[in-house]
Amino acid sequence: MNTDRRKRENAKEQIAFHLQAERMQAGDRIPSERKLCDVLGVSRITVRSALSELIKEGILSRNDKNVAIVGKLPETSAPIHSASKQRKLVFTYFPSQPNLSLKEIAIFSKVYHGIERYVHACGDIIYSQAGANFLSMNETEKATVSGIMATGALTIKGRLKILRSLNVPLVLVNWPHSDPGLNSVSTDFYEAGQKAVLSRKSSSNRRILFLSVRFNNENVIQPPLLEIWYGALTAASEYGIEISRLHVEIDESDWLPKAVAAVKRTARNKGITEIIAGSGQLHPLLRKIREDNSFHGVSLSIVDSGWVEKADDGIEVLRLDMETCGLSAARRLYDLMSDPAQRAMRILAPEIIDFYITIITHPAAGEIMIVN
Repeated sequence: MNTDRRKRENAKEQIAFHLQAERMQAGDRIPSERKLCDVLGVSRITVRSALSELIKEGILSRNDKNVAIVGKLPETSAPIHSASKQRKLVFTYFPSQPNLSLKEIAIFSKVYHGIERYVHACGDIIYSQAGANFLSMNETEKATVSGIMATGALTIKGRLKILRSLNVPLVLVNWPHSDPGLNSVSTDFYEAGQKAVLSRKSSSNRRILFLSVRFNNENVIQPPLLEIWYGALTAASEYGIEISRLHVEIDESDWLPKAVAAVKRTARNKGITEIIAGSGQLHPLLRKIREDNSFHGVSLSIVDSGWVEKADDGIEVLRLDMETCGLSAARRLYDLMSDPAQRAMRILAPEIIDFYITIITHPAAGEIMIVN
């Protein structure tokens, strides 16, 4: 499926879920095209194309003022339940950094948003709980849960035995392993790393510096970031591109100037021509690098899971759509609830990587290139 078609199909699905999640009725006016662009993170061309297909299918129509309204509610892939039969589902997260809320972890909150939309469209109830809080619930409370989705690749492993002992359908989100007996849905972080390198493969004499994030109290790199690095390393090796890695510690309050100095030193010693940040948490660092004249001519890009709110001139962003990952996880959980005997599997969410930006300005030459 090509990129435009994939975007259109994703937009169609998300608009259809919105109609059910908001319990809209025939004749109700749907959000404006501009609002849909903002919510879905796609262009107006993509939104209009998705709306046109929904109109052809009779799900939407246009009134005498040419405003899009609900024609008929779409069918969902899981049954809609009456309020009296609502099922209680839980999304539980295990952060590697203690005492962080769901909103403070972009990748978790984006996943939850996708899960929430799907569950609400199916007429059920979804709760989010920090892992420690969920596990401390008494047995009576746990017995009311019909299904669980859990995430936290570094810290969840020691709790798997407890989660599986609850004997309810369980789906792990962004779990990096293919374990027999475990159902999981994950973003293809490895492919994201490959695309970060191959998006510029026509360039010659490339020397890439890959930046990864590490917190002071962690002795290992987060598994998703490690997968991105492996993908980038594999692609670079295949095309004979020089690539090296630098860990950036971001716990301390003065991490940013230290990181800029470390990157500058490495870039100078290795003759770096481009920098790829493996996490959107490093967006402030790339902004500082972009403003530093000593990095003139060095291309900058980020593989982002939800930290970057909007594009910056001169920084290419490869955005991983974690909401779609969450939606896929919820769909898998509903499959298991309808048939618990299904064979366990690991699912890589469909191609959910999107490129956006860019106006790249070269002040010295006065040249502006628009890259898409």
